[in-house]
Amino acid sequence: GSILFSMGLDSSVLEIKHFEEYTVVLCETLALVINPDYTLRRICDLREIPDALDLKDGKLMVTFIDGNKEAFPI
Repeated sequence: GSILFSMGLDSSVLEIKHFEEYTVVLCETLALVINPDYTLRRICDLREIPDALDLKDGKLMVTFIDGNKEAFPI
């Protein structure tokens, strides 16, 4: 047990997805992008509750529960 990354959140974690270059923590109100060295790369504020996330052309693609999508540069 060592703690490598710790951060207080205002909403629940929905999904944690590992990609080759970083890890994305998808919450109800934001997406956190974390580098392999456990530094924070980006915080993306979300306008709606997310349903899914994926990577496309170097951008984080978030699909919301209403079916709309939004791209966030990483």
